[in-house]
Amino acid sequence: MLVTSILKTTAQMLGRADLAKYIATGETFDKAYSEREAESLLAAYNLVENEISVDYLPVYAEVTMESVGVIMLEDVHPQNIAVLRVLDEYGRETPFTVRNGALFTQKGKVTIQFHVRPTPKSLSDECTFADAVTERLVVYGTACEYCLANGMYDEAVVWDKKYKDALAAACFERRSLRVPGRRWI
Repeated sequence: MLVTSILKTTAQMLGRADLAKYIATGETFDKAYSEREAESLLAAYNLVENEISVDYLPVYAEVTMESVGVIMLEDVHPQNIAVLRVLDEYGRETPFTVRNGALFTQKGKVTIQFHVRPTPKSLSDECTFADAVTERLVVYGTACEYCLANGMYDEAVVWDKKYKDALAAACFERRSLRVPGRRWI
């Protein structure tokens, strides 16, 4: 799902057909105003994507590499990351510390498991959660943040409720109900 599609849908749900048309085609009567509004909507989207990634549905990755005792985090992954654990070549956890953009760990082959935080997106980028969440969830969150940023507090309350409900549904682990067998005497 593209960021452009999410922002266009958000603008339509907010009743901003002019903004949706500008995002989709670039056509507008007041280019400066439309650009500011589109940037505000994009900033709201980036806040929502970061919130989902940090608080609800983290994105994990791992890299196996050779260590000389110190590994620069930018060599592990170009994005902003949080190291969760380091495994040695046999799959055992090994101690590590992170200081000043460097990972200090044992020498040899290591596997670094980390949480990737999303980088700010532009209109042409792909959503980080393309497979994990629905477009509607991100639209609700973006609408809420946009309303808050623009002083539309009553509307923000409505969008926040929809967003929180959609988040709860996305994060809810569906469990099968199992009734234990009964013994009758």
